[in-house]
Order: sequence, then structure tokens, then C-alpha cells
Amino acid sequence: MNYFFILIFISFSFLVISCKSSDTAKCNDNKLDAASKSELQKAESSNIQQHLSLVIMLNNETNEVIIDSLEKADVSVISIAGRIITAKAKPEAVRKILNFEFIKAIEINKTAFSN
Repeated sequence: MNYFFILIFISFSFLVISCKSSDTAKCNDNKLDAASKSELQKAESSNIQQHLSLVIMLNNETNEVIIDSLEKADVSVISIAGRIITAKAKPEAVRKILNFEFIKAIEINKTAFSN
């Protein structure tokens, strides 16, 4: 009988952990508006590797750590104005930076840069 309760406890623990990780993914996707999600999905499904034009809104002012983090994630910073950064990146880099806590939102413009 004790083994049954231990099994239930372990199963419940895994369920709680998996729910928290899926909530994080949903939270990160919420950094994109509907049009940006659509643009990202189109770019990901395209056979042509292209850079997307981004406007990145930050939670706080820009600093060197933020710029370095973006560049290490293969994002090319074009300009910086306070909490707003314009940049270009491939779709896989956009997916990476969605996990950065210092990013409040990302907008993807329809104009894409070729390699």
C-alpha cells in the first residue's frame, strides 16, 4: 500500500513540473503579438533562410550585458533608443531570445532581409 502512495506522489510531482515548463513556453510566446507569431511561423516553415526585421522592447534600459547577450544569440543589433532595439535575426535566433527575461516584447516586421 505504501508503494502505491509513493508512486502517486512521484507521478503528481512530475505532472506539476511539466505544467510549469509548458506555462513558461506559453509566457514566452506571449512576447509576440499575433502578426509577429504568424511571421515567425512563416519564416520557420520557409525553405529560404532569411533574417527577420525585429523591434525589441526591453523591461529596462539597454546596457552592455543585454547587447552582448543578443549578439551571442546571433541577433544583429541595428540601433538602440532607450528601451527599444531594432535588430535582424534568423527565426531560430528569435526563438532563443524569447527566453530572455529582460525582453518585454518583440515585433517582427514583414520586411525580411536576405542573407
